[in-house]
Amino acid sequence: MKRSSSLFGALVLSSAVLKGQSPGLVRTPESYGPDFQATHVGAAAFHGNTYLAEYVFQSFTSGYLESNHTGGYQVYVAPLTLPAGAEIHGLCLYADDLNPDAGVLMKLKATRLVPGGVLPGAVDITPYIQSDWAFGAGVACADVVPPYVYKETSDEDGVFLAHYFEVLLNPSTGIGGVKVIWRRTVSPPPATATFPDVPTDHPFFQFVEALYAAGITAGYGNGNFGVGDPITRGQMAVFLSKALGLHWQ
Repeated sequence: MKRSSSLFGALVLSSAVLKGQSPGLVRTPESYGPDFQATHVGAAAFHGNTYLAEYVFQSFTSGYLESNHTGGYQVYVAPLTLPAGAEIHGLCLYADDLNPDAGVLMKLKATRLVPGGVLPGAVDITPYIQSDWAFGAGVACADVVPPYVYKETSDEDGVFLAHYFEVLLNPSTGIGGVKVIWRRTVSPPPATATFPDVPTDHPFFQFVEALYAAGITAGYGNGNFGVGDPITRGQMAVFLSKALGLHWQ
């Protein structure tokens, strides 16, 4: 592996990097099911996070962002937005790397947007993924282990998290974008049951509670969910329309 020209070299994620491959996951077009999906953050989304970070696009056809400097690395960032509860399983770095000594480094981070009395700051979500070649355009992918659940708030203190990618560009390198491989998840169940006929040990408990928490159903007026009752086509239309947020003008 090439050395990193920064003090972050020890944090580079290397053993799981797979050049030109996905992290062993089958991806499908975006859907509302449990299958893996791919979201792309293109080069145009990245910008320098200091006044020293200047960049130019290599060409309109390639779409790679090249750092416009001659020494050291420059830092660039791009936001990431996913549905709440999305479980991130893999990341792919698309890079242009002609530097024999130092490549492109990328990690997922989050900025803590906090109320008064709580310290702000940024936290690392993943280690760095690094380009490890000097032949031009290529891709390096890595699994996110364990998978990271994208949330609007942290587990520690409930502050808002704004997720973003941090990229370090060295001379003779560029960023083409990042691919995020993720899938939707169902929220963990609460400690107590909402409906008497769906206790915590019921096999459908988690899913019924998720429907209730999302405002898709409130069960019967008598307090029960009616877990064993048949569903009409009209009730199904209500469930699906609310769950998918179907709307036309």
